[in-house]
Amino acid sequence: EILLSNELSQTAKGAGALIVFDKKKTSPDFLMKKWADFFLQESCGKCVPCREGVYRIAEMVKSEKIDKKTMEDILFVLENTSLCGFGKCVVAPFRSLMEKF
Repeated sequence: EILLSNELSQTAKGAGALIVFDKKKTSPDFLMKKWADFFLQESCGKCVPCREGVYRIAEMVKSEKIDKKTMEDILFVLENTSLCGFGKCVVAPFRSLMEKF
């Protein structure tokens, strides 16, 4: 989950890592490109939702033509049909970033 500076007093949900970015120095596009590259490299490719979903996300992010409806559809499929937790964990950072920016 992405927390903005005015939200830091609230409790973070779930497990994960805490990474702090200065939004004056780090653009949302940069973050999405880094995440897409990471998930694309680390996916085992066994299940279609993860293999194809992460690939489509990476395509959109790299082309800088992100269709919010398409992205949300891909995230929904990843969250609900991925065979393992990896595919499901792709959803949180992208969805959270899209909601905040």
